[in-house]
Amino acid sequence: MGNGISTGIDIVSIGRIERANVSERFLSRLFTPSEIEYASASAVPHQLYAIFFAAKEATAKALGTGIGRGFGFRDIEIVSNNDTAGCRGSGVALKLHDGAALLLGPRRTFLTVSASGDVAVAKVLIE
Repeated sequence: MGNGISTGIDIVSIGRIERANVSERFLSRLFTPSEIEYASASAVPHQLYAIFFAAKEATAKALGTGIGRGFGFRDIEIVSNNDTAGCRGSGVALKLHDGAALLLGPRRTFLTVSASGDVAVAKVLIE
């Protein structure tokens, strides 16, 4: 990606996550250990997994690629705003690793997420 602002948005059905075979293997392919620990301790784990998945997809779109093109799902981590500097949004932030961090370069990320009913949505802005 060049200079300027880029955005990505993704919407995920929470019910689809609930109906999926959410095994340890499935979770470990998509989510970091910290994400799994946080969601598993929650009263609404499927909602959080849907939010995390939407945020990862929205990030890939904002970076101008798809998942698997230079980075994977676990290279994009959703963390508390308190865990990272320079990233603001809706109580969560992005922490990029490996290939995703290389694509991001020195730019900043902004993440906002929401869930209502059966829908989780995430929007990412990169500047």
